[in-house]
Amino acid sequence: LRGIVFDGASHSQIHNVEVFNIGEEAIHIRDGSDYVLIQNCNIHNTGLKTPAYGEGIYVGSDKSSWGTYQPDVTHCTIRNCQIGPNVRGEPFDIKEGTEEIIIEYNTVDAAGLSGENYADSFIDLKGTRSYIRYN
Repeated sequence: LRGIVFDGASHSQIHNVEVFNIGEEAIHIRDGSDYVLIQNCNIHNTGLKTPAYGEGIYVGSDKSSWGTYQPDVTHCTIRNCQIGPNVRGEPFDIKEGTEEIIIEYNTVDAAGLSGENYADSFIDLKGTRSYIRYN
């Protein structure tokens, strides 16, 4: 259902990747991952099975999952990515428990955003010391 998942990943990168036609979220960084770089990616057509969970890039974990996944996700950068169209969840969903997340130089096409399960914004930001710039 998911495209790429970082679980407990440290100092990891993906570049020039296209993720599309996915049942839920395209890229998920979770479970204590840190120093992750996502750069020059193209993400579209997500949430084909579950539109409410069709985020483009999901960082961290919802509080209800903290017993399963470590909530601390830190020092991640998402740069120069094309998100959309037809990303049915939020293009960027940054959860509580995350810190030092940078989202910069990205382009978002919100055509196809579902509006389900509060998927009604370009960025859902709940983290600490996050930086959204030049998008």
